[in-house]
Amino acid sequence: MLTFRFSCIYIIENPEKFKNCRKIAMKYYDFNVIITKHIHDYDNLFREYYGGGKT
Repeated sequence: MLTFRFSCIYIIENPEKFKNCRKIAMKYYDFNVIITKHIHDYDNLFREYYGGGKT
């Protein structure tokens, strides 16, 4: 519990270090990024197991 408290205090006292968190998270967790990666993976699996799909 103390670690959580100190972490929260650190974030509050150092807001400059955390100003781009949303931008960084969106790079990896944006819906379009996730869907694009999944489509690519499913196309590869389809080609591997059924001999077809997109390139």
